[in-house]
Amino acid sequence: MEIMISAIFVCLFLLIFSLILFHAFYKQQLRKKEEQIHTLKESVTDLQIKLKDKEKRKAFRVKLFEQECHFELLESGNQPLGNLKNKKGAGQINDISRTGLQISCTLDLPVRKQIFLQIYFVIDGEPFSLKGRVVRKEELINHVIYGIEFVDLHQKDQQKLHRLIQRLEIERKKNAE
Repeated sequence: MEIMISAIFVCLFLLIFSLILFHAFYKQQLRKKEEQIHTLKESVTDLQIKLKDKEKRKAFRVKLFEQECHFELLESGNQPLGNLKNKKGAGQINDISRTGLQISCTLDLPVRKQIFLQIYFVIDGEPFSLKGRVVRKEELINHVIYGIEFVDLHQKDQQKLHRLIQRLEIERKKNAE
């Protein structure tokens, strides 16, 4: 009888020990899988950021020569613009894409403040009034170049802009031939 009880205890001990080993092994495997998932999530996030940057860069740009534009300062993120609020200016559009444009002007804006502009221009008889955010500034000797990203662009304006850019590029290619 004692041998039988001892055998049962040994079997129970081995069973519990096996379960503990089994649990520890799978817990370690689960930890490895969670680390892999975390690494993959970081990779996906990095790739999404790179893709977004590529998409911005891939937005087809059309060079414009001496294309006049006017703009008005609307707001500056969370910081007050002070005497710059509603200030108007004029410049020239260097290039344009469906996501933004580049302008040259003599007005020096403090780009550390998130500045929003209303930009007015007419290309091929089509008037545009688009809201943009200054995302880049390059100071030259007698003028400043700003990179402006369109914001809150209505679907109608997006389509109109896209058609215009396509038409301008087709005309450029015809003239180049």
